[in-house]
Amino acid sequence: MKSVLIQPHDVLMFRRPMPFLAGGGAKSELPLPAVLLGALRTALGSKVGRWDQPGAEPFDLMGPWLHDEAIGQPLFPQPLALPVTRKDAQIRCHCLEPLREEASEGLAPLWKAGEQLGKVETNGFLTRDGLTDFLAAKAVKGWRAASDCHGLDERVGIAWEQGKKNVREGFLYSASFLALKPGIALVAATDAPLPTGPLTVRLGGEGRTATLTSVPGNVLPQPPKTLNEQRLLLYLATPAYFKHGWLPSFLDPATLCGRRDGLGLKLLAAATGKPVLVGGFDRRRGGPKPLRRMVPAGSCYFFEITDGEAAKSLCWHGSSFGDDPRADRENEPPPTGFGTGCIGTWNYCTVPAITLRG
Repeated sequence: MKSVLIQPHDVLMFRRPMPFLAGGGAKSELPLPAVLLGALRTALGSKVGRWDQPGAEPFDLMGPWLHDEAIGQPLFPQPLALPVTRKDAQIRCHCLEPLREEASEGLAPLWKAGEQLGKVETNGFLTRDGLTDFLAAKAVKGWRAASDCHGLDERVGIAWEQGKKNVREGFLYSASFLALKPGIALVAATDAPLPTGPLTVRLGGEGRTATLTSVPGNVLPQPPKTLNEQRLLLYLATPAYFKHGWLPSFLDPATLCGRRDGLGLKLLAAATGKPVLVGGFDRRRGGPKPLRRMVPAGSCYFFEITDGEAAKSLCWHGSSFGDDPRADRENEPPPTGFGTGCIGTWNYCTVPAITLRG
C-alpha cells in the first residue's frame, strides 16, 4: 500500500454518534477509518458515475493518523501501557510491564518498579520512531501532547424560518470543529487506485475539503526483529470490535488461551481504555448503522506464545484484528481500517524483594 498525506483546507467536523438537537451542540473528534474510506470511495466513484461500479472496487486502508510535517512522521495514539509524566520541561515515558509473580493465574497487573508516577498524561501521541522503540521494549521518546497537535474551533449557529428571513425561535446551536495545529496533517495508507497528482475530496461533515497527495515511505512503525523469550505485544493503532467485548475473539474467555494461525497464545496482561462508540450511515440500507462499542486505539495486549514458532507472529504486523460486527458476517474480517495491529515484544517487571529486619 502507498502512503497518502491528507491536508485539510479548513477546520473539519467528525461528529460523535450523539443526537444533535436545538439548544445543544456537536463536538468533533479525530476521524475514524470509515470516514476516510467513505471520502475515497465517493471521490473515486464520482469519476465512474457510481461508487459501486467498476473503477471504484473495494480497497484496503490503514489509518488515518495525525502527521507531523516538520519531521515527516505519523503520530500514533499513545499506548495505554505508556503513561507519561511532565515536570517543568522534562517529559518521561514509563513503560508498564506485567508483574512476573502475579502472571500465573488470571491477568497480571501492569507495573513500573521503583517509581511513583503521580499525575500522568494518557491522551497524547507517539512519533513513528517512538512507537518503534515501544514495540521493541526500549526507552521511549517522541511523545506529543494532544493540545500541541489539535484543538477545537468553537462556533455558534442559528436556523432560519422556511421561506422567510426570520430566525427560528429556540434553534440556537453550537459546533466545535477539529482544528489541526500548524504543521499537523493526516496520513493513511491505501491500495486504492488514486490519480498520480493531488486529489481533492470532501472529508467529514458539512462537505469540508482536503487534498490527498501520495508520499513516499511506510506509515507503520517497524516491528522488532525478534521477540524476547516468546513474549508478544499487540498494540491497536485503530479501534477494534471484538465479540467478547475487550477480549480478542481468538481467546477463550474462561482460560484466556487460544490459537491464531497455528500459534498458541496466552493472555497475561492488558491495558484497554473506555470503549469507543462507532456508528455511521449504511448507504446500502439507506439508514443508520447500529451503534457499536469498540476497543480504543492505543490498547495493548501482553501475550505469551505457548507453542509454535514465535517469528511467525511478526507477519501479523499491520494486519487486522477483530471481528465484523454484522451478525450475518460472523467469520469475516473487521471493516476496512479498523483493528490495525502492530506487533512488539515486552519484558517482565520484577519488584525488588523487601527484607524485613527483626
